[in-house]
Amino acid sequence: LITLVASMNMSALLLTYIAQKQGTIAILMAMGTSARSMKKIFTMVGLSIASAAGAVGFIAAAAISWILETYQLIQLPDIYYTSHLPAHMTLDIALIVFVIVLLVSLCATWFATRGIETMPLAQILKFQK
Repeated sequence: LITLVASMNMSALLLTYIAQKQGTIAILMAMGTSARSMKKIFTMVGLSIASAAGAVGFIAAAAISWILETYQLIQLPDIYYTSHLPAHMTLDIALIVFVIVLLVSLCATWFATRGIETMPLAQILKFQK
């Protein structure tokens, strides 16, 4: 759920970024840049944001997991079989989560960039300041 919320936030930010750069996009497309190339550029921006955020999240999760396992900071009541909160993190689960984050972010990026192809170039260039 956190990944979905973050990807929708990223999609909204990309939509805002594309709206701010409409004039530049229109000029580049009028000069011959294809809509596909423009979509690739914004897709790379979105995926770089997602991979940087995923890497920071991975490092933070690994650090918190190591601290909780090493120092056993969170004690559990006697009704459980263990005395502390287990927080073991394995590399395969972390990689699966990272790939899922990238896939969801790719979908959000695709959603944000699909409007580039249908931009009214003449109208944007006409009202460009």
